[in-house]
Amino acid sequence: MQCEDLGHHLFIYEKAVEQLVKTVPRVRDLVVGRLQHHWDGTGFDAMKNRFESFRQLRGRGLQPPLVVTLFGPSGAGKSTLFRWLTGIDVPAGEILRPTTYQSVVAVPESFANPAVVALVFPEQKVVPLENPQEVAQKPRRETRVFYAPLKTQANSLPFIVADVPDFNTVECANWKQAEQMLSRAELTIFLTYPESYADYRTVEMLARCCWLSSRLVYILTKTSHQAAAVIWRDLLEKTANQKDFRKLRQDGRTLYEFLRESLCYYSPRVNEGEDPSVEPLDSQQPSFLDLIRGQPARELILAGLVQSVSVALPACKKLLQCGYEYIDQITKDLSTANTQLQELVKKVVSESYPLSGLMKFIAQVAREKTSGLLRRTLSSMNRAVGKLVTPQTVKDRTQATATFLNERGKPLAELEKEKFQLELTKYLEGIRERYPQGSREDAFRTATFLSAEQSYDLIKQVLDQPWPEPSSGWQDTVREDVQKFLEENPSFRRWMAILDDTVWTVGAGLFVLDLSLTGGWLSTTIGPITLAGVGGSVAMNTIRRTLLGSLAEKVHQAWVAQRSGELQCFLEKHFFEVLFESRLADVRSVSLTEIEVSLQACDVLEQLVCTIRGGG
Repeated sequence: MQCEDLGHHLFIYEKAVEQLVKTVPRVRDLVVGRLQHHWDGTGFDAMKNRFESFRQLRGRGLQPPLVVTLFGPSGAGKSTLFRWLTGIDVPAGEILRPTTYQSVVAVPESFANPAVVALVFPEQKVVPLENPQEVAQKPRRETRVFYAPLKTQANSLPFIVADVPDFNTVECANWKQAEQMLSRAELTIFLTYPESYADYRTVEMLARCCWLSSRLVYILTKTSHQAAAVIWRDLLEKTANQKDFRKLRQDGRTLYEFLRESLCYYSPRVNEGEDPSVEPLDSQQPSFLDLIRGQPARELILAGLVQSVSVALPACKKLLQCGYEYIDQITKDLSTANTQLQELVKKVVSESYPLSGLMKFIAQVAREKTSGLLRRTLSSMNRAVGKLVTPQTVKDRTQATATFLNERGKPLAELEKEKFQLELTKYLEGIRERYPQGSREDAFRTATFLSAEQSYDLIKQVLDQPWPEPSSGWQDTVREDVQKFLEENPSFRRWMAILDDTVWTVGAGLFVLDLSLTGGWLSTTIGPITLAGVGGSVAMNTIRRTLLGSLAEKVHQAWVAQRSGELQCFLEKHFFEVLFESRLADVRSVSLTEIEVSLQACDVLEQLVCTIRGGG
């Protein structure tokens, strides 16, 4: 893999995982917290920790390091290899291993800071190693990871070597730390020797390494090339049919397949004081030092990142798909519920007619079209000569309308509250019928959907709120229509111009008619009032009646449009938002678009995993 390709792959990794880290926790809260579904987030948490370590190291101007963990039985030569790789003079021998109880890691000078080492091993308590014998002391409380700066460094690639306790001397309490160190490493080096490789305990620990490791290198120490080749073939034959090695890793390979694809090296026995030599079993393999410090090491760093991704992806995709279905369903349900509320509001508003407001508005427009002097003259003439100025029919019908309004009119807020109390009760009953308890859609219903008593309390709470006053927008909408109508009905215009508004004032605020009770009042009352005495032929009266019907209809349409909007906003805030509080919080916590983008990120990462594993 070329450096340019490596940089491109790291860029893809960073952007795609960043998307998952932003979205998955919020979806997990919904799927696990709301729907009570089980979800194993172990893989995601590991990927997230690895990613955050990667990002924070980059933020400090540091390259992600290659972490190599040495693991094996006592006497396999781990301390010797550790000393050779790191230059740190730790004691070796068969009596007491220096890492009997705790792990030690060798880090580059640029990493020799507790805060930086903690980024690489976020689950560990890291402390500087001041005396090599510290790691041989049994901890009183929590286990620790000791770190010391590397004394050798072949190139600029950050390189960390971790030496964990021998598995045949490690205490059970320390095995968790050993597992964490193995899981964190990009490369696990499993060391053993001819007399130990087939031991039950050694094979058992090899299986665990195959389960936990991103990549594995198997080193046979104290042996020749020929003997190592025989042992490696024998080991593969023995493990091929073992039950433990038929177990599937989280990347889909069996433990045996993972072991078979691993690289095998051997280290001949050397005299005391000599540096070890680690040689490839197959001449096509890279040299050991090139593997851990050259270009293959860079690929191992990427492979380690990708390994954490491959483990996390199946669970992430399943979670995201479940979250998508949930958000999609409740979004549709909320949209349906909101549409039903809009229809309910429009129904209530459509049954009211702002008669007092309309008559006052007509009078206002009539006065605007009639000068003050003319109004005073008309008023005097009406008192003096009466019907010669205004036909008596107009006066009678106007008075009849005022009387009708006084007898049948209701304050707007009173009428609307009466109707909403009934309609909102029906609305809640409909919700309970549509989402019965125990149904597939019960996740939408939940405790938010109230009992009859709770419904009553909610509706009462809504109706006790300060009721929204209507604006004059509907009047502005029909102003031109009213002006045109008055121009075509001069007798009515002159009469309305001189009438006092107290004629249309029944009480405080706007008084309206309940059209569900007055029936066809618009056609049988408004028409005769406004057209009476205008004069003309039957045909002209019919035309003018049609014009009035059109005005009445336009007034009602404008009223319904404006008042519906006002009450919709009011009820969404005080009723809908309260009723669906938890579900609205869910859809606002993560959008369908975010989940779709995250699922696409999963596809991108799956392709990256295939590319890296295929060597592309």
